[in-house]
Amino acid sequence: MSTLFSELPEFLKEYIHENRWESFRRIQEDAFDNMMLSEDDIIISSGTSSGKTEAALFPVIASLYDEPSKSIGALYISPLKALINDQYSRISRILERSGITVTGWHGDVDRYIKDRLKEDPKGILQMTPESLQALIGGDPDSARRMFPDLRFVIIDEMHAFMDSERGLQLLCCLDRIERISSCHPRILVLSATI
Repeated sequence: MSTLFSELPEFLKEYIHENRWESFRRIQEDAFDNMMLSEDDIIISSGTSSGKTEAALFPVIASLYDEPSKSIGALYISPLKALINDQYSRISRILERSGITVTGWHGDVDRYIKDRLKEDPKGILQMTPESLQALIGGDPDSARRMFPDLRFVIIDEMHAFMDSERGLQLLCCLDRIERISSCHPRILVLSATI
């Protein structure tokens, strides 16, 4: 295991051991280095099932664990509800012992869950651009309360947003979050085909 392993919180080390990872993949080591050594936005481009999600999430989770956010700390944008549901289960397992929450938010998620997050915004929020636009446009006061300490935006499957109206929609939403919440999150882009 690389020296980066020693930088991770204990619960992430336990997760890695329990899943019998013997080493990090090159893309993960490169992403970890870039995340830890700079404040720049990052593009993580690598093949399907190459470890991109962990490459982005582990440093984000470590940061939120070491210094908890006062609102939603990370916004995870996905193009599909099915991907959110799949990643929600995966991220929940990673976060089990951390005290950090993850919330999926799309049309099929119970309103109670959304209202609870509006009242007590924290952790990692997973959304589609359409759900983000509906939140910002339909309830800007809640959006303002939810994102003042937003530190990271992870955009998964970025190629699904490129050269499309959804991509423009996403850019507009992120700009609006920055303006209404006075936050300046770091952008992490994931794609297999950029």
